[in-house]
Amino acid sequence: MYNKNEEGQGMEDLLKRIGANVKALRDRSDLNQDHLATYLNVGQSFISKIESGERALTSDMLDKLSVLFGVTPEDLMSESTPESTISHSLRAREIHGEDLETISAINRIALNLDFMTTLLQGQVVPSTLKGSEGEKPRSATEVRYSGTEMYVRARQVRKRLGADEASPIDVFSLAHSIPNLTLVFYPMSERLSGMCIKNHGKPIIAINSTMSLGRQRFSMAHELYHLYYDEGHPLTYYTEKRQLTICARTIGAGNDVEKAADQFASFLLMPPVALSGLIETIESRSESGLDIQHVVWLEQFFGVSRQALLYRLAYDRVLTTEQTERFKQNVIRSASQLGYDDSLYKPLPEEKQKKTYGYYVQLAEELLEKGLISLGKYEQLLLESFRPDIVYGEEVEGSELRD
Repeated sequence: MYNKNEEGQGMEDLLKRIGANVKALRDRSDLNQDHLATYLNVGQSFISKIESGERALTSDMLDKLSVLFGVTPEDLMSESTPESTISHSLRAREIHGEDLETISAINRIALNLDFMTTLLQGQVVPSTLKGSEGEKPRSATEVRYSGTEMYVRARQVRKRLGADEASPIDVFSLAHSIPNLTLVFYPMSERLSGMCIKNHGKPIIAINSTMSLGRQRFSMAHELYHLYYDEGHPLTYYTEKRQLTICARTIGAGNDVEKAADQFASFLLMPPVALSGLIETIESRSESGLDIQHVVWLEQFFGVSRQALLYRLAYDRVLTTEQTERFKQNVIRSASQLGYDDSLYKPLPEEKQKKTYGYYVQLAEELLEKGLISLGKYEQLLLESFRPDIVYGEEVEGSELRD
């Protein structure tokens, strides 16, 4: 017999479960109620009532919050809090609504990857992604952050990606050898440089495409540190739960993990054996030491931004603080006056600043070929990953090299 009281009690319990899960995920992500209020375009008191189970969410709000935290709506309604973590080194006042929209856009791709993987093979992670037998996962508090350790790790990753110990590398090209990696270019705010999602062996690296090409390369190398050396099995990217790491734009800032990732990125892109040899050659031929001509030549040789090079030269004590500040000026102009192409110092054209490459695209193609998704679903998946060029047959120069 229909019992209205039981239905009411069931709804009340559901609202309390949703509220408790929202609060737990928000606290775990180091966000406050004002952040969620801005994101949902409601007042802070509305969020407070949601978390206390006094207000119901609309279906659109439920979907938006789910995507923000990288979980499904069903997860938010479950009796246990979903295992999902957003990690960042930004202070609360530095996180804006547009940053939360960016997180949601990248998390949407992660959730779509979960959907596609489940369709294809279930939630099975290839054994090659797990730590070797007897290898113990490490937490962030167990990691050393010495420069020597970062140099050793950079050498390990160069070897793993098929590069030698000294040559300049195209970090984006090498990244395509990483199994199951999805690479996303997305126009983020000036506060962010990139993100890394470790997602049960289906990692995603997102790069702020509004930065210069040289800065994007440094960000990619930085995110590789999070991929290989954050919590979990060292030199793998298998994790028991989803972890999203958000990285600030300023090099050398942030917490110890962020500083370690910057050191790692510097060593990966500018190996000490190569950089020190070049510096010695320059100093032996120039009575006045490094000048702007040498600085531009070095950043062009290694394919890095001025900011990344100066960070490294200051770290190695090659430059004084006064020299470092002086060389920060007129970056593009100084390179152009010396006859160099300026593409290293500029972002991609606006029409190419939203793109997804790698495993995500390959998986969508495979599902369509096997008849596991309809053409409509295939197109939806691609459009949600910023690939209208594939859906509508538009030619994008270079896309055939990255997918």
